[in-house]
Amino acid sequence: MVHFGTGYLQLGLGFPNPVLSPLGDSSSLIGPQAPTMPSITLSNYKPIGRFGISYEVFAARMSRQENFPTLDGADLTSGYPRLAGLQGSIAPAEGLAFGVNRITQYGGGARNQGWRSDLFDALTSSNNPNPGQASEFGNRVASLTSSIVFSGRTPFAVHMEYAGEDNAYAGNHRLGATNMSVGLDFPRLWRNFDFAYEISEWQNSWYVHHVYPEGLVNRGHVIGHWFGDQRRFGDAIGGRSQSLRAGWRSPWGQYWQATYRTMSLDEQWRIGGGEVGYDTLHSLRLDVAMDVRGVAVEAGLQVGQDVFGDSFARLTASVDLAQPGPRGARYDSDGGSADRSVQLFVDLGANYGRVEKLFGVDIPVVRTDWEVNPHVAVGARRAVSQRSDFGVRVELDRLDGENLLSVRALDYRYRFNSRLAVNGFFGVGRYDFGLPCYGYYYGAGVQLMNVLPGWDLSLDARLYDKLGRDKTLASDPPSTPDRTRLFFDAEMIAFYLSRRW
Repeated sequence: MVHFGTGYLQLGLGFPNPVLSPLGDSSSLIGPQAPTMPSITLSNYKPIGRFGISYEVFAARMSRQENFPTLDGADLTSGYPRLAGLQGSIAPAEGLAFGVNRITQYGGGARNQGWRSDLFDALTSSNNPNPGQASEFGNRVASLTSSIVFSGRTPFAVHMEYAGEDNAYAGNHRLGATNMSVGLDFPRLWRNFDFAYEISEWQNSWYVHHVYPEGLVNRGHVIGHWFGDQRRFGDAIGGRSQSLRAGWRSPWGQYWQATYRTMSLDEQWRIGGGEVGYDTLHSLRLDVAMDVRGVAVEAGLQVGQDVFGDSFARLTASVDLAQPGPRGARYDSDGGSADRSVQLFVDLGANYGRVEKLFGVDIPVVRTDWEVNPHVAVGARRAVSQRSDFGVRVELDRLDGENLLSVRALDYRYRFNSRLAVNGFFGVGRYDFGLPCYGYYYGAGVQLMNVLPGWDLSLDARLYDKLGRDKTLASDPPSTPDRTRLFFDAEMIAFYLSRRW
């Protein structure tokens, strides 16, 4: 990759690999394993302004695909689809970042129109006037990301990504078929160890498209999350993946890393049935990196079983002549500048809520009665200024007899004094109605701090907006052209005690 320009505006030409996610193993839009594409980019490497604004805009050419429809649907064409994307993020405080990302697959063959107008529409337009038809402009995927670092005595970071294929319901801000990923990263444990865990859960319809027969594929591989290559080609099935990674820096200079992956595909997500059955994927990989006379040398062994029940084994080795390998222990002591404002906490209380079920245009809306259920949560926060705190939180509730899991990607608290604070939050809700339904949730509240030493008392109000999924279960209402998904709105008030450390 070659760059020209300044720290605030630079032009790049070459074959970059723009991973559009803070997660190391679970990027939905473009992942680290994606084959690179010839691209042109505009970006900055110096953050702009007090909010630390960063951006990247790129246009790329994907590998050739055969026999996809022309815009009028009258014929088939072949060619090289284009890929345009943009990434914008802010970092209002050190170790805190929020991002918005989007990519669009479009054009190729006879679908190419004017390159300027096509590129502009790919970057800015969210409207598909003819969804599901050949005249649809392209294949869009978007994501929201967050990342926060907690620099306590044992530092850790929490990363989140909420991604969706196209739109759902009214408006352009609600994501369609979703993929939710959360990662927990400990860069230092017991001096010379590190640890990371990531989990992803996706609905159906990922990386397939009615216009492009190969979907979001470049040179035979899905450009996003690695689950896309671990299924029958074109099978738009939902599922869940998890990965564990542990590393050790030995006293003799080698860096050892073990990575375990598992993935299961859920047949209930398949629309229209099918004959393909899948096993659970298991993969274990061991890598070692070392310095040999000033040269970086790496070797790895991977074994496992894929989703078709077949066993596999791989042996890899590489030599990097441009730089030395790791030397010596990673950390000499447990010292460092630990952030004393970091707090871990547990919430325990009750919620009072109701849910509204939107099953179809011609089906009456169902509103449940208000009911009381238990409320439990765990979270972490840290100070970013004299009165402001940011954090993350995972909440578990019940609503109309079903589990409701909520993840606060942005959890802000403002402290008026040592006794009174207010908070606002935004995140993603997961309502377990047969299969998981995802959507946004947000709210605000008030907190009385130190009602007892180490104990706080809180009252929150929150709204859940169009938690949805496709109608894939036999028990679901019939799918119609104007309503192929189930949606749920919810209102809730939570009252709880928090124990913090």
